[in-house]
Amino acid sequence: MESSHSMVKVASFLPAYTDTIVKCGGEGQLVGISDDCVSLCGHELSLTCLVVAKSKFDSSQMTSNEIQSVHRASSLSASMITAFQSQSEFTAAVSMLKFNLCSYFHTDVNNLIQADPDVIVTHIANCDDQFITESEIHSIASKLLNKPNLKILSFDPNSMNEIYSATFQIGNAIGRAAAAQELIRSTQLQIQISSDFVSKSAFEKVFVVQWIDPLYISGGWVSEILQEHYNVNNTVTRPGGPSENITWEDVIKQQPDLIVFAACGMSTEQSYNEVKRFAEQCKREWNLDMTQCDCVRRGNVVAVDARRLFTVPSCSALLETAQVLTQLKSIVDSPSKYSSSRLWVPVSTLFQAESRSNLYHKV
Repeated sequence: MESSHSMVKVASFLPAYTDTIVKCGGEGQLVGISDDCVSLCGHELSLTCLVVAKSKFDSSQMTSNEIQSVHRASSLSASMITAFQSQSEFTAAVSMLKFNLCSYFHTDVNNLIQADPDVIVTHIANCDDQFITESEIHSIASKLLNKPNLKILSFDPNSMNEIYSATFQIGNAIGRAAAAQELIRSTQLQIQISSDFVSKSAFEKVFVVQWIDPLYISGGWVSEILQEHYNVNNTVTRPGGPSENITWEDVIKQQPDLIVFAACGMSTEQSYNEVKRFAEQCKREWNLDMTQCDCVRRGNVVAVDARRLFTVPSCSALLETAQVLTQLKSIVDSPSKYSSSRLWVPVSTLFQAESRSNLYHKV
């Protein structure tokens, strides 16, 4: 029997962790979410939860290079808060929390105080040059919320086991440890079943592009699920290791069997448009033709919804990624017969006749 979970209130800043809480049966315990959680996890959450964190900028119409630049700028502006020595302690604490309680969002501190969570699930940057430590952030939040026993769970998982560990820790913190264990067990079983449908010779080398400008190939749990469950490698990153920056010339030399464009945080349509922009940039700036890569010429290239797949650290994303990889076997087996889904689309039309180059496959 779960222990005293009805009394534990939780604020979740990232959609992956909000989804985990809901999957563990804790939807009724959510009192605070980010605006991204509203759009990705269901608008009905906004009826019962306060929005306690908001995106630093609207990335829906931005290129990957523009997003990268704004992230750098927002990090710099956050660190400048230390210059304001004349602020009152309370105002300074609010400012510190606004910029530092989550790496990806600005905290609405007034709404957070009103939500009054017992547990906060977030991602706090852990950088050598960070001017405020995680323990200091915890101390400030505890004082502002007047909760000495406040729990702040910050995760940055790089492996499947770390995702499972985060899932259990979240479930345990809100009194739903048994539900979290069952979610983990079910996810592991379904991933195994899904991967068993794919011939181990279907893929030999798969590149998952985590970011397009600059070009990064996914490491972490993406490499792990490819290698451990689909017996494929990307020869650039290792399971649990960091993503790696490469050039398109490197991709051509490696000649992967399949390229998956999964630009972190981007929808299928955004990813598709980014590939189109990148192909034009290759020709214009580097005199490179992407079709020099055999899999591009064969049409073994897709854009995916990276808000749901490949870059999202949750059990749901692990399972959906495995299921999509199983679907993508059809591309390698029979490129002319595959059809897109709501989570991915082929981008082969970008490299065919000009009359079809602007065709976008709706999902």
